[in-house]
Amino acid sequence: MKIWHRQLGESISNITYHHLPALRWRNFRLFFGGQLLSMSGTFMTQQLTIPWLVYDLTQSPWLLGVAGFVQFLPTLLVIPFSGILSDRWSRRDLLMVVQILGISVSLALTILTFTNWITFPILLVLSAFNGLLKGLDMPVRHTIVTETVGDRADWGNAIALNSVMLSSSLVVGPAMGGILIATLGVKYCFLYDTLSSSVRG
Repeated sequence: MKIWHRQLGESISNITYHHLPALRWRNFRLFFGGQLLSMSGTFMTQQLTIPWLVYDLTQSPWLLGVAGFVQFLPTLLVIPFSGILSDRWSRRDLLMVVQILGISVSLALTILTFTNWITFPILLVLSAFNGLLKGLDMPVRHTIVTETVGDRADWGNAIALNSVMLSSSLVVGPAMGGILIATLGVKYCFLYDTLSSSVRG
């Protein structure tokens, strides 16, 4: 029985690696799995949870628009410079710094919502800082994908899988967020983001 299970597992692995060769590389599998989990939390927070909480606190469509502008403006401003930083500095070190700061922001949002200390100004500041970190994070993560794959021939498949992962997280994250808000409350969305961010790097 054990032999049959082992042969079945090997057959599945061979078929998977044949069609998705990037998954042959352990570093890419770890990166892909961590990203799939954590990006769902990131998109949940950015696309749904923060806007929902802003409107819940202010009941103002205008302030909701302001919050969205403040959240994404730093991303647009920082992205060109973060590409330069990723070329000149160690991508791993830069990623670790951004990772630690990102977890800190998520943890702060979690604590503030669980203790009911969250206010619109605080949320605005943390949203802007989150956007800044996103601008630093995105180019580095896109360039580091190929570094997790040892064979240049598998780079195309790794980039394609990374794109599928991002698109899937963009759908799954807000969908999960809607369920969490409806059943447990907005604070559990931030808790999920904090826990998932710990495995992103």
